Amino acid sequence: KDNREAKDMISVPLISQKISAGYGETFLSDENITMKKISIPTSILHGVTDASTLVSAEVKGDSMIDANIYPGDYVFFAKGMIKGEGIYVIALAGDIMVKRLAFDALSRRLTIISENKNYPPKTVDADESGVRILGKVVGWIHNEML
Repeated sequence: KDNREAKDMISVPLISQKISAGYGETFLSDENITMKKISIPTSILHGVTDASTLVSAEVKGDSMIDANIYPGDYVFFAKGMIKGEGIYVIALAGDIMVKRLAFDALSRRLTIISENKNYPPKTVDADESGVRILGKVVGWIHNEML
């Protein structure tokens, strides 16, 4: 690789925790961040101002296939970033998952959407749902591209 190619890449920590695109994987803790890193092109990261907040995780399940996120793919999310509607990594009832979120500020409701017609959306009260937004997905890569 020449210097220009290396400069256009970023190494992102990989958590050992798989993120469910389905019914949910048990959320372990921050201790599941491994020393392993994935190198990705900076061009796939959208809206990230602090690269140190980026984390990657492998996806398990098929609930996001209509967003072109498949089992075995890797999502990259900015921890703590909550910025408009979009795809997020969330914790709900002890499970960690990747879902599209739609916010209704007026009614204080949150709609959790799977990108697969086989899974119906779930609307919850934002204040009482127990949903914890871990970060916004800013990119993903298919596993065969690594």
